[in-house]
Amino acid sequence: MNRKIYLTSLLAIILMSFSQVLNFFVKDYNVILGIIHSFAPIPNMTFFRDPVIIYIDKAAYVSLNVLDLLFICSFIIGLILYIISKGRYFRVLKMLFALIFISSSFSTLIFASSVIFPKISDTSNIFYLIHAILRNVVWMSISIIILYNFPRGTLLLNKHTNELVKSSVGERFIHYMVDFLFSVIFCFYFTELLLVNLFDLILPHFYINPSYLLSGTLAWVVYLTFFEALIKTTPAKILTGTKVVMIGGKDINFKAAFLRSLIRLIPLEPFSFLQDCGGWHDEWSKTQVVKEFRKK
Repeated sequence: MNRKIYLTSLLAIILMSFSQVLNFFVKDYNVILGIIHSFAPIPNMTFFRDPVIIYIDKAAYVSLNVLDLLFICSFIIGLILYIISKGRYFRVLKMLFALIFISSSFSTLIFASSVIFPKISDTSNIFYLIHAILRNVVWMSISIIILYNFPRGTLLLNKHTNELVKSSVGERFIHYMVDFLFSVIFCFYFTELLLVNLFDLILPHFYINPSYLLSGTLAWVVYLTFFEALIKTTPAKILTGTKVVMIGGKDINFKAAFLRSLIRLIPLEPFSFLQDCGGWHDEWSKTQVVKEFRKK
């Protein structure tokens, strides 16, 4: 069991719990809780444009973000599984750190670009802006370091044909559904903000609200390209122990990852993986999704 992974996961759980849950039991502002909140990793999860909120006390504006709570609970479950298995079952934790990585990266981009796009955040509070950037940079750095600390598997070969073992159709379906949901929860809001302010920069006298389709499409492309180019897999593929490689087994590059993401936008393309050669985004980009193997 990797001590860095264990301690960092525990720290993230403590900080997020105090930030999102325990402060509801403190009526007055508490300096300690304020400090904890300022350093906690914030997943910034919304369902399309809005967070999923449960109001505990509407009069006092006390509410709970259900998605944040589920994220914290998932972290706790992932850490328990990691400890019980003595580090063998790490996929849940790895997936969660991957999601923190993309959330922190997008948040850093949003706050840093506020100088160009003033509507994204209030640039009058420069100290808040600097603190937000630093917090997200710190957790972006921590999460990518932890991701590379997880055990790395080797590509699984078929004993009879000596070829790479491809991901099954059932696994591909899980990848599509889970990754699409995560792209909506973690990327949609950020891409919509960027589009709104980009339109404002080009057409300053008109307010244009991008459609769900445009924001969702950009979120889907950015999400897939981001993960497949940087860590050669996606959160859903982490859960199934698979990764994306070029034909022959070499690591996928940015060009291929971006091309795969664009091809996925073709109507009816999701059904193309039912054929023997895999989906169009595999065939046309000369890539494949294969199984990984790690010795116990």
